[in-house]
Amino acid sequence: DHHHDLLQRTRDLQRLSGHDWQVRPVYAGGRLTFYLDWHWRAGRDRTREVLLVDDRNVADVQLDEQGQVANRVLVAGEGTTWDDDRAVAVVEDAASMGVYGLREYADVQPGVSEPGTLANNAAALLAVLKAPRQRFSVVAVNRDPAGFGAYDLGDRVRLHTCAPHGAWALRATVRILGREWRADGTCKLEVETWVS
Repeated sequence: DHHHDLLQRTRDLQRLSGHDWQVRPVYAGGRLTFYLDWHWRAGRDRTREVLLVDDRNVADVQLDEQGQVANRVLVAGEGTTWDDDRAVAVVEDAASMGVYGLREYADVQPGVSEPGTLANNAAALLAVLKAPRQRFSVVAVNRDPAGFGAYDLGDRVRLHTCAPHGAWALRATVRILGREWRADGTCKLEVETWVS
């Protein structure tokens, strides 16, 4: 028997592949069933139709984090020692190094022994980490110019906002990462600036 944390394995697979997943509850016939939906990339590009903007359909925006940056990624595969028997892949992004300086990230993937797979996994990690992504918590309301039904998880939409006292302003494409319905009739969105 193999005993693994299914949630952790799913998160690891998502991180390495760059794909998306979500749990979808379905209530039918007095029974609640949960499905795991796996997507190459969830959502659609709705930047032409959906605008989230302060004082119209956005009540509040908080900057949560700016994200990790790494422009040299080392991924080590299966093995117990650090000799020539262990496969290692290293990828770099010169443009990111020019902007942010050298930033390194290392990962050990004990179940991977193929050099090509390690190289692909390292490239996928580099694509995600080479530039910072700002994350925001957005309290949305169901009003024009885009009500709740106009967007969903994974969608890319436009966000126009300005922090109180002019601390920062944002006019950017963001991707919806999370959605939480609230009892007060609002919807809390977790969004991240989109880097194509």
